[in-house]
Amino acid sequence: MAQAKADKVFELEKRIQVLEGSLKEHERSCTESKAKPIDIERLIVSPKIVVGIVMAVLAIAGSIWLSTAGLRSDVRDILTQQAAQSKLSDERSESLKESIADAKRLSELQRIQLESLTKTVLTQQRR
Repeated sequence: MAQAKADKVFELEKRIQVLEGSLKEHERSCTESKAKPIDIERLIVSPKIVVGIVMAVLAIAGSIWLSTAGLRSDVRDILTQQAAQSKLSDERSESLKESIADAKRLSELQRIQLESLTKTVLTQQRR
């Protein structure tokens, strides 16, 4: 019985030494891998991850496009309204210019008629 216990203790000590050796080997490989740069050629990406990345990029690009599409539409509407307002303003300006010109012609006509009338009255008074 004492021999069996001694054998078990010896076996456990051997296992502990093996585990300590493999632990030291693992620590050494970890420090070596930290010191090495990452080799991108050895990097393996699964198709699920690639599809996920592509879908995320497409979703972001689509949302940006949709937000700017609404903005472009609003800008187009504003430019159309400004053009219509400018055209209306030009038409009003032309109409006012014509009205002023008509008023000037009417004033000139009335002045000429008044002069004519005063000449007529003066000539009749002299007789």
